[in-house]
Amino acid sequence: MTFAELKAQIDALTPEQLAMPVTWSGDEKGGYGIKLWVADEDFVYNSDLCGPERRSEAEKRDCGRTYVVIPKGMPQLLVD
Repeated sequence: MTFAELKAQIDALTPEQLAMPVTWSGDEKGGYGIKLWVADEDFVYNSDLCGPERRSEAEKRDCGRTYVVIPKGMPQLLVD
């Protein structure tokens, strides 16, 4: 699904549905607490890291070969 497809589905909701809290569910999990986050810079990954980190932080440490996993400007839905 793209954000354009998601927007089209949201645009089709009634005013009553739009007033409801945003929830998520899947694989016996679910809840509230969804947030839209947009990356303010590239996030990169390298095998020495546990997960992605900001390119500016990786460059300070000269952590070797990295690759972009979250490009600057990419929107993501975050859930708790």
